[in-house]
Amino acid sequence: VLRLQVNFLGVIDFEKQQLSFDASIYDSKLLAFPLSGDMAIRLYWGSNANFLLTVGGFHPAFEPPPMNLPVIRRLSLKLLQGDNPRLTLETYFAVTSNTVQFGAKLDLYAASGRFNIIGFLAFDVLFQFNPFYFIAQISAMLALRAGSSSIASISLSLALEGPTPWIANGTAKLKLFWFLTVKVRFSKTFGEERTTILPDIEVFPLLEGALNASGNWQAQLPPRRHQSVSLKEIEQIGDSIIAHPFGILEISQKVVPLNLRIDKFGERKPADGNKFSIRDVEIGSDTPDTTPTKESFAPAQFFEKTDSEKLSSPSFEKYENGVRVSGSDKLQGDHYSRRKVEYEVFYIDSQRDSLLTPWFEFITAEAVSFNAWATKGAIGRSPISFGQNAKSALAPDAVAVRQEDFGIVNIGDLTLFDSNSLAQSEAAALSQMDALIQDDPALEGVLEVVPEFEIQSL
Repeated sequence: VLRLQVNFLGVIDFEKQQLSFDASIYDSKLLAFPLSGDMAIRLYWGSNANFLLTVGGFHPAFEPPPMNLPVIRRLSLKLLQGDNPRLTLETYFAVTSNTVQFGAKLDLYAASGRFNIIGFLAFDVLFQFNPFYFIAQISAMLALRAGSSSIASISLSLALEGPTPWIANGTAKLKLFWFLTVKVRFSKTFGEERTTILPDIEVFPLLEGALNASGNWQAQLPPRRHQSVSLKEIEQIGDSIIAHPFGILEISQKVVPLNLRIDKFGERKPADGNKFSIRDVEIGSDTPDTTPTKESFAPAQFFEKTDSEKLSSPSFEKYENGVRVSGSDKLQGDHYSRRKVEYEVFYIDSQRDSLLTPWFEFITAEAVSFNAWATKGAIGRSPISFGQNAKSALAPDAVAVRQEDFGIVNIGDLTLFDSNSLAQSEAAALSQMDALIQDDPALEGVLEVVPEFEIQSL
């Protein structure tokens, strides 16, 4: 019934924090019909986090992110042998962090002499889950041609939305030779209207549970600091967190972005608030300094987006998700301490033990020798020594990629609305702009959010 043969390649690169899986069908059949197609999976969990799964490709309007994807063939079934006549069924299914998309196309071709018949029936679908809604774009065409010139043709273009109610909009066209063209447009709504919205969800208990989970508390050493001594192993009791006295305590979660107004939570509306934040951290009677941490979130899970925005916007963006509690950044101590460096000399030679005279006097190290030993010895060659990590005076400045900021600007001249109108993400800037408009409705239509490079400086 089915002969399925697949070549595949899977790669996990822990250094780049990437997983890829590609598969290609070859020399396969369903009953007597040849079967072909490709699939791909990509998962990036590093700084450019992203995810997609596709069997047979993507929606025509979707631009895949730059994830080293090969050319992906539609999953195809040839229902007729040969190229004339030809009847081919193609399909695809894809899941990204923003969308679920699938479609199919039936393609017909037959020719005899100078005349040929071509036709197709195709549809492409995008899904939304709360409220349950989908939009399907359907197109069909059948034409009789002489060479490449159309003698008669009929075509249909239809957009179907639903399911409660169903809304159909489209255009049908009939063409005969070169002198007659009939075009009909239609719009139809049918079916009863129902509520398909899922009940609201309380987000705060989920956030509180994530912040209380011991797995979301991590103790780390400060950047460019090393534990140069060995400490006695400490037995961990229960869910307690053991931190270095000069270390950093990081508290994070992946439930909801912090300090941003969210429109939804997954496919449901938040019932207990739309903005969550960590105000401060108390340790005993102290309130230590904190800095925000960031994590990758899928914007379509928290912010309302149109279908076109879902297809074109990034699958993941960095938003605040917790705090980092910093300890002392420097060890406290004297500027320097004087020590007299002396050493003894012993000769260890079992065969000539009786011939060697022990050296009983302490030898004082000379400054030149001591400095040479310190810089060229085991300490100086250590990968954590200052000598190994010191930056050369001739070295160029380090190159780093900075996340682009977004600003709230006046539409007329693209200048910043005020000095506090820059945000670290588009979502944060939109949330801030909404708050400004709520305080002053006259600002609606006056402000917009643009990337930093578009902002005009006066």
